[in-house]
Amino acid sequence: MKKLLALILAVVTLFAVASCGKEEAKTLKMGVVNGAPALAVANLTGGFDYVDDEKNTVKTSVEVQKDAPGVIAGLTAGTYDMAILPLNVASKLYNAGKLGVKLVSVNIFSVLYVITKGEYKSLDDLKGKVVYSIGEGGTPDVVFKNILSANGIKYEKDDASGKRDSETVYFNAVADAKLVIGALKKGEADFAVLGEPVVSQAMANAEAHIAFGIEDEWKKVHPDVGFVQAGLIVKSSVLDAYGGYIDALLEKMSENENYLKTNTEKAVGDLNGIGASLPSLSEDTLKRCLIGADKASIRKADVEAFLSALSPEDYGGKLPASDFYAR
Repeated sequence: MKKLLALILAVVTLFAVASCGKEEAKTLKMGVVNGAPALAVANLTGGFDYVDDEKNTVKTSVEVQKDAPGVIAGLTAGTYDMAILPLNVASKLYNAGKLGVKLVSVNIFSVLYVITKGEYKSLDDLKGKVVYSIGEGGTPDVVFKNILSANGIKYEKDDASGKRDSETVYFNAVADAKLVIGALKKGEADFAVLGEPVVSQAMANAEAHIAFGIEDEWKKVHPDVGFVQAGLIVKSSVLDAYGGYIDALLEKMSENENYLKTNTEKAVGDLNGIGASLPSLSEDTLKRCLIGADKASIRKADVEAFLSALSPEDYGGKLPASDFYAR
């Protein structure tokens, strides 16, 4: 009987030791908006695992939201540990201080275009017209308004009253690209500010064409300021606990541009499988998607110059301190 008890105790102890020695994998979640931000992490959708020196595993989960407020809500609720967001929005979140976020990379450089079904020769053609965009206060909105102001063109929010003067541009910011495309098709919008790959989708579905690239007009009024659009922000607590994982993640993301070119159909299928609604990507569409994964420290001067060119209220009242740039 004693031998049996000893054997049972030995087995129990063995399992207990084995159990204590085995760490459960940690999963870190990233929120991205449908469109270019989703494309910027296409090679992560199949899964990215990191194993540290102590054999602990960190897994990556990517979730696609239809708009930036949905991503911010996920960060606030603790659902997301990191996210790709417009740089001015990232600056606002940093300045607010509640989430403790830092910028680790710049991933989207130029994907914004203005499209129309009508004729376009110059910015003056926008006067008296209605322009739809996605997300009030986001990069498409604030950058385009900045360009108009720099060209001495007035703008205001469209109140749908029908009272419009011929010298003012009227804006209508909506949450979903489908609403923008629908407004173009119905003639409710004369122009639309969109990013690739939605630009290609809108051109096909609404029989629209590109009037001009936002970056082209930006360079005319800010010739010495690079166009940097969005980047990856990570909560400080995650950086402190999983710094090695973040470094490995950035290395993986640096391979994404080439992955998109060589695995286009699979990338679209995988992204659509996690909540995106992307069309097939043509070679021209990919050429208009300037995405990458530059470390924040390398792009610090560009980010500061870009934010400085905007109004302070667009980025939270003041430029982020140096500790905003985590990598």
